[in-house]
Amino acid sequence: MFIKKLRIENFKTFGTAREFELKQSTIIVGNNGVGKTTIIEALNLALTGNYRGRSVVKNLTQDLFNKDSVKNYLDSLKTEQKQELPKISISIFFDTCPEMNGNGTPDGSAGDGFTFSIEFDEKFKECYQRMIDDDEIESLPIEFYQVKWTTFSRAPYYSSKFIGYKGLLINSDNFSSNNMYTSQIIKSYFDDDAAVRMSQAQRQMFDDFLKDSTVQDINTKISESDELKEMNVSLGITSVSKTSWESLISAQIDNIPFDNVGKGEQCIVKTYLSFSENSLKNKAIIMIEEPECHLSFGNLNKLLSFIKTKLNDYQVIITTHSSFVLNKLGINNLLLLSQSSHCSFDDFCSQTVAFFEKRSGYDTLRFLLSDKAILVEGDSDDLIIQRAYLDKYQKLPIEDGVDIITVGLSFLRFLEIAKNLKINTYVVTDNDGDITALKTKYQDYDNIDHIKICYSEDVVSHKDIGIDMEQVPNLNTLEPELLRANSRDIINEVLEKSFDTDEKLLHYMIHNKTEVAYGIFMSTKKIKYPAYIMSAIEK
Repeated sequence: MFIKKLRIENFKTFGTAREFELKQSTIIVGNNGVGKTTIIEALNLALTGNYRGRSVVKNLTQDLFNKDSVKNYLDSLKTEQKQELPKISISIFFDTCPEMNGNGTPDGSAGDGFTFSIEFDEKFKECYQRMIDDDEIESLPIEFYQVKWTTFSRAPYYSSKFIGYKGLLINSDNFSSNNMYTSQIIKSYFDDDAAVRMSQAQRQMFDDFLKDSTVQDINTKISESDELKEMNVSLGITSVSKTSWESLISAQIDNIPFDNVGKGEQCIVKTYLSFSENSLKNKAIIMIEEPECHLSFGNLNKLLSFIKTKLNDYQVIITTHSSFVLNKLGINNLLLLSQSSHCSFDDFCSQTVAFFEKRSGYDTLRFLLSDKAILVEGDSDDLIIQRAYLDKYQKLPIEDGVDIITVGLSFLRFLEIAKNLKINTYVVTDNDGDITALKTKYQDYDNIDHIKICYSEDVVSHKDIGIDMEQVPNLNTLEPELLRANSRDIINEVLEKSFDTDEKLLHYMIHNKTEVAYGIFMSTKKIKYPAYIMSAIEK
């Protein structure tokens, strides 16, 4: 049993209904403000009835509603076409749950699941109408709302306890009620006998408190007080209930209260404890917001390795701004979110998924979120393209939303992502003297509008220009192209060198690629750039 689809309407970021397909593991990525956290909070709210650690039934607020829907409603009250009160609706679809099966889905089709709603309570209809008639409503009348859960079989409930599928939210930046969270999980390790013994231990502790001589002395003084002696006042302890010991449990790490340890350690402990609840296997979705926060690289790697071992037993949904997290947990699990749309793709070839998992340092997330990406082999290409762009447009490419990303020789891995997710991508590469081989390598991307392979159409041999092959093995790379586009005198001037032959200059440039590119980038003198470089920066 797992959640296969989530539908959100009128909750925070999402006004118009949005539907999201979820997998056994889903990694949500996207720019700030597109709704990653909203998805997590919606899931948690529907499954637990809690919002940011507090019961929503007792803490309803207008801020839960999409602000545009609230504004539209309030504006309509000033017109003849008054809108109905906005309603929050969060529908959860399970892959299989026969007891919740029915046609009570938002579109009336059959499905397994339920809808959580925050909606107008009809018992307040007359009171609400009087306020409308008297023009008294200036904000959302939240006091007229109710919270309820309705299965697709149309069974209504007023608690989340009936669901049978738990939601556990781990947020490293918001640790309100941490002890409550960890204590509840720790208590899952208690059997009935242990719980009884905990209650007995607590009662004994309280009994010992009342027998303490200091407490007895204080009670004697109170009883002898002129003001209180006739009222029989004494110091005591609230009656001990069978389960009152539960509120006293405080998780500790190395004898330090949980709330007082570092946020990174808190995140690790909460994650480990969540996945250790054996009773929740295949009956829980564990939601983790930005696991990379507050963790060192080594600890993050250990945490992700641990999570990977648990993915078959729990449904997991993670939000992240980290390429490392995305790569490690599998790019085939991504849900790419934007302001108005989203997409996912799970048909990446297994070799590509494995490649990014093993080479997890690649900046895949930066690539996924770019408006346009220019892929280059190394740092020297990056610097030259940046300077070419600056010279042409008087600003750096990133200012136009153009990302130059160094990918080594892994162009094809990134192009597979670009092809499937329709990312505007230009590849800048050397022809290495073999254009036929280059065309064969990239033939699968020839006729794709959003992909362009940029390389020099010219092949230069050593005989053509009389250059010693031992000194300059390859004349069809960036550095020789730069020299051919300019002259020895110009390049010497830019680099503040005085080489007297092209051969010597090329030998220096090829063996000092990054230094040469940095010199060109920082120079006050402009140069000309090869045609394929200029092609890559076209708007």
